[in-house]
Amino acid sequence: MLRNFLFMRHGESTANVEGICAGGDTRHPLTQTGRAQARQAAAVLQAAGTLPQRIIHSHQIRAAQTAELVRDGLAIAPDQVSGDGNWRERGFGRWEGTPFLDIRHHLEDWIDPPEGEPLPDLFSRVTAGLAALPQGLTLVVSHGGLWHVLNKLHGVSQAPHIGNAEIFSVTVASAVPTITSTRIV
Repeated sequence: MLRNFLFMRHGESTANVEGICAGGDTRHPLTQTGRAQARQAAAVLQAAGTLPQRIIHSHQIRAAQTAELVRDGLAIAPDQVSGDGNWRERGFGRWEGTPFLDIRHHLEDWIDPPEGEPLPDLFSRVTAGLAALPQGLTLVVSHGGLWHVLNKLHGVSQAPHIGNAEIFSVTVASAVPTITSTRIV
């Protein structure tokens, strides 16, 4: 089965500015820059004629706020925007609040965080999120860590970097685990 969708990382959050690992921490909203990034992403999608029919987002505030700003910019009906816990960032356990640069190498080596979400659970959750995507073009607003998981699940060892409010057009073939992506924003 083929899945075509758009994947967007949330706009800049307060945790990004602080340089800390905020995985499962839900207290980090968008900054003013993050809000502007989300509005700009919507404008680029509008100009390109790449208009999703619906938006699915992580429940974490930074992703939910990004989704709402994009929804407003694209005039998508509110009932076509919903949260899905499968797209939340990984819970990093004792690494929450740690400077990201101090743990980055652990994440790149796919090491489970102490008291955090184990990789098998994370992979199962992202697979369930993919399986639940509706027909039609959907924008998934999620997190950088989930972008890397999505790519790893489909055979990409070095995922392209995804910055705040960047969007990729994604095609996933599940019969043979492959993924292709094209940067839009």
